[in-house]
Amino acid sequence: MEIINVDKDGNVIPDLSKKTIPKDLSDVIVEMIYEARSKEVI
Repeated sequence: MEIINVDKDGNVIPDLSKKTIPKDLSDVIVEMIYEARSKEVI
């Protein structure tokens, strides 16, 4: 499964970070983004 990075405005960032950011860390970042968005919606 390919990870697609998204910035705070929801723009897709080309996944060049795989070379520098471990997959586990990027998963945590994605989780944080989803949590932040769900809190904004509520």
